[in-house]
Amino acid sequence: ASSFSALPASAFKSEYSKGSVTEASFSGVKGSAIQFYGSTADLNRVNFDSITTVAIEIDGRSTVRSNDSGILKSGTAIVCRGGSKGEIEGSTVADCGVGVAVFGGVPEFGPSKLVMSGSLVDRTPVPFLVEESSSLSFNQKLIMHNGAELASLLEKIAGHEQPLIGEVKNEAEK
Repeated sequence: ASSFSALPASAFKSEYSKGSVTEASFSGVKGSAIQFYGSTADLNRVNFDSITTVAIEIDGRSTVRSNDSGILKSGTAIVCRGGSKGEIEGSTVADCGVGVAVFGGVPEFGPSKLVMSGSLVDRTPVPFLVEESSSLSFNQKLIMHNGAELASLLEKIAGHEQPLIGEVKNEAEK
């Protein structure tokens, strides 16, 4: 098993690649843990703990499948944007600022789609953010868009205001 911990920036980035990550853990990452752009990937038994911004970021028309993963204490657990598609099965999201965010991003890439099954989102103030044109199915239920809340958060990111989407701060940073 691979382990990435106490990193001052993002841990793993895949651009225009195809592959898999199996039995890995990411903890104390001060950026995004895993970022996919234009990639096709499988995640199996990958766990995340104390990720400052995003645990799993699916972007740029990527296709990502994840099985049996756990995300604890992340700013945002999962972001799916930029015309990307994701399938998440048997995963747990807990104690995050935002659970799952699904939106289009770059207009020419179109809407994004994320399907989660056999999964749990718990103790997360904003469990879902979904843009109107994108879609999220959670345990066979369609989650409706909440565009105003998402738009407000995206404006903060564009203006580099704090906090970023659901950013989680360590006790020492408060």
